Amino acid sequence: WLTLQAGVFGTSGLAQMRLPGTTSVSAIDGNSPTITARAVVWPRFMNDLINTWVGASYLVNNDFSIASGFLGAGLSDHVSLMAEYTAVSKTNVMASRNLMAELLWQIYSPLFVYGRFEHYTTEFRQTATTVNADAIVLGSQIFLLPYVELRPEYRIWDTALDGTSNRWNVQVHIFY
Repeated sequence: WLTLQAGVFGTSGLAQMRLPGTTSVSAIDGNSPTITARAVVWPRFMNDLINTWVGASYLVNNDFSIASGFLGAGLSDHVSLMAEYTAVSKTNVMASRNLMAELLWQIYSPLFVYGRFEHYTTEFRQTATTVNADAIVLGSQIFLLPYVELRPEYRIWDTALDGTSNRWNVQVHIFY
């Protein structure tokens, strides 16, 4: 009913990555430890027919942070609805606020379909610009074999540019 996680790790390799929209700024300070924490409560109702979860996570490295809150509810082996809000910040460089909501339906045991709405707002402080984007994702999770999942997705973006753009994506997940 409760998950608690915490960790501290080094990030010298990750410090080599640069943030887009900046003048060669890394999000992570490779000389500072990265601290993470996550907490989730998993209440269940009606003889475990209705599953719910609510939680939060946090990552911090010097003046870079990622904080998220999430929640969801599901009817076991049928349908679930979840939402997540994430805030990302690098002092004097950028701030991003992202919202996601997803509805997932289990058609039968190895086949799920889902629709997801995503909204992104990122402010680049060095250039005083803000970028907004919305996305709709339609996809499925297909368990071809035990521990092998195929996940095709179709994503439609609406950005500041005229019109929309779209893309197909296929992922293969192997669980061990």
